[in-house]
Order: sequence, then C-alpha cells, then structure tokens
Amino acid sequence: MHFTLHSNLDRVQAKRQFATSGWVSLRPFIADDQAELLRAHLLERDDWRLRLRDLDGHYFDLSTREMESLGEAKMAAVRAMIAPKAGQQGFGNSHSRIRIIDPDGRREETRNILCDFGEFLFSPPVAELVSDITGVAGIDFADTFAARYDPGDYATNHNDGIDERKAAFVFGLTKSWRVEWGGLLLIHEDEGEGEVRRGLVPAFNCLNLFTVPLPHSVSIVAPFAKEPRLSITGWYYVDRAERYIEHAMSGSLNEGKE
Repeated sequence: MHFTLHSNLDRVQAKRQFATSGWVSLRPFIADDQAELLRAHLLERDDWRLRLRDLDGHYFDLSTREMESLGEAKMAAVRAMIAPKAGQQGFGNSHSRIRIIDPDGRREETRNILCDFGEFLFSPPVAELVSDITGVAGIDFADTFAARYDPGDYATNHNDGIDERKAAFVFGLTKSWRVEWGGLLLIHEDEGEGEVRRGLVPAFNCLNLFTVPLPHSVSIVAPFAKEPRLSITGWYYVDRAERYIEHAMSGSLNEGKE
C-alpha cells in the first residue's frame, strides 16, 4: 500500500515547538482513510505477543496461545509478581506487540500493510521531514513495532537513550479515548520524581515525535477502558538504511513466529 504525508502538516510550527520542548505532535500525519486501514488491520490481528519486563531486565514474552494455555489465574499471578517491582523504581513495562522491522534492519512481517507503513516511516519524504524537525541530519532508517496496551498495561519512566537512537515516535491509532482511561504518554521533567511536563492523550492519526533521550512513561490503562490503546512506535537512526536494503535484497525475514 502506498502511504502519503498529509498535506496540512505545518513543518515550520513543528520545528519551532520541537526546538523549544523536545517533542511535537503531527496531526493528521497521513490521510485518515489510510490510518483507518492500519487500525482495522491491528484490530483483526490475533498474533500479538505480551511483553512484560521486570526491574532486573528480564522479559516474559508470551504469545496469545501461551497465555490461553496458562489460564487467567496464572497470568494474573505473573503480572502480580512483576508489576509491584516495576512500580517502585527503574524501568518496567507491560504491553503486547507485533514487531515490524527490527533495529538491525530485518523485516519481521511478511509483505502487508504493516510492512508498507514501516518502510514509509523512513522513506525519503518522511526521513527528510523528521531530520528537518529534529535537526538531526542523515536520518534514513526506523525500527518499528505495533503496540497494544490493554487494561493494566503500562510503561514506567525511561528515556530510550540506547543503541544510537536519534529520535522516538508513537503513531496513534486510538479513537474516542477518554483521559480517565489512562494510557497517556507522559513527558517528565527528569528520570527521578520530578513533575510531569505534559500528558499526551492517545489519539488517532497522530505522530508524537520526541528527542532521545527524553524521560517519559505511559500511564497504566484503566480496567474500564473500552478499547485498546493502539499505536505503531519505534526509533529513528542515522546511516542504517543499507542494512535494511541488504536484508531486503537477500530476502531475509526473521523467523520464530507461530
């Protein structure tokens, strides 16, 4: 599928805000009908993998089938074991994901709408736009994954400052979200107990772009939220396009999916 940037993007204002605050929301980012197709695709997928991370850096990565086999009681016990630690200090998270393109440039999705959008996010028009807004010259690649936050999911305060990342993004595909449902992208003053500078409510067809490192978190999704918080998220890099081209030319596709 061919994606295009929305014609109403205000690049000048975006650059001004990013230079001042270190983040900006681009809305609408693409045509609404294109965003609708992406949202519908994610809602239809049944191959999400739940990823839980404790403070020691250990990951629990569970497929839908594995969670069903464990049952609700055991899954609740796993969450109960991890969540209290994550809520005290350090970085912990809980959400489901579908990896699209990994940091080394390998496609993890077969050719579909998600793969097309992942490639669009570092196509020349978008890469040039992101470079212009962030002031980082030479951006040419983004690793991406779809993220689904259901009730009880969260991400504690962290800054994304690893692996040569230059900028982070969250492309929202959530509709009719209420603030009290949680799932807000919170921009923090620092990585300690400082104030929250801004809370960005999940939105539809909105690209939140922010600098790295920048302390942020995702507030816990309330048990009464009526829909999942859906997004496509990832990070921008400089001088990594060749890796993707090499893997694409060789037909490299990561395995390990069910």
